[in-house]
Amino acid sequence: MDVFKWVMAILVVMLHACPLLDISELANYYSSKGITRIAVPYFFVVSGFFLFRKMPKGIFEWDILKRYCVRLGKIYIAWGTIYLPMVMWQIYRSDDSLHAFLVVVRDTIFQGALVYHLWYLYASILAALSLYFLFRSGMHLRSILLLGLLLYMIPVAAYSYHGIYAYFFSDNNILTIFLSYCQHFFRASNLWTIGVLYMAVGGFFGWYKVRYSQKLLAIFAVVSFLAYIAETVFLQQFDLYYRANNSSYIMFVFVSCLFLLSIKVKLKDNYLYKILREQSLFIYLVHPWFLFICSGIAKKLLGME
Repeated sequence: MDVFKWVMAILVVMLHACPLLDISELANYYSSKGITRIAVPYFFVVSGFFLFRKMPKGIFEWDILKRYCVRLGKIYIAWGTIYLPMVMWQIYRSDDSLHAFLVVVRDTIFQGALVYHLWYLYASILAALSLYFLFRSGMHLRSILLLGLLLYMIPVAAYSYHGIYAYFFSDNNILTIFLSYCQHFFRASNLWTIGVLYMAVGGFFGWYKVRYSQKLLAIFAVVSFLAYIAETVFLQQFDLYYRANNSSYIMFVFVSCLFLLSIKVKLKDNYLYKILREQSLFIYLVHPWFLFICSGIAKKLLGME
């Protein structure tokens, strides 16, 4: 799991850096809107797995949740402070500084996205709290998983499969109107659409043992990966997705299989895994500064965009 998390952190950098854009717009689509999209859902599953594994099966303990939220809250505040100079510089350099400032305030309050990647910490806290209150309301974990799956399916239909209902239904059709409103309230990636679902998936695997063999899980992972790639190609080839907020139905299956495989594979103890575990979080947190500085150097010194 430590190895997979490190790879996922690199995929997040690739998602935001778009390194293949100068080579091919199509290659950039398949990288930044394809394979790299699995990284954040995988992180959510890992977070849910370790959070739930600390608690007795079927019991969501407030004290454990509180420590989890406080820890993430401290990381969020610390790194938000570290990124303030970059945010202020971007506001200052924008054509309309007041509008840019208001956008930052809005995104920080409603999405926790002072900088685009920090939303993950914010969403993890709120998703964990949401799971706690759903438990307190009497819902079982399987019911929460179904609710999370529904909240995931709606924005995928609204964004990734926008071209289908836009082609077959008129603008006044009730389905078109409903999914258009969903685009205002649901993004393809936020605490409700992927946070609750994937943390609940991790929690389920934290409480219940996996009975599939490692070989069978490897087969499931390969098949679901190929199906995920096929779905990504399908969405691109038929120009179905709306804006950049696309996601995938089969991604849910692939990420789940990949996570199960990562907890089934047993590796010999090595100090390297602890280093990778620490690096994965650091890479995730620091990479916007890295991209900001490197792009500035490339532009000023090398004349490159």
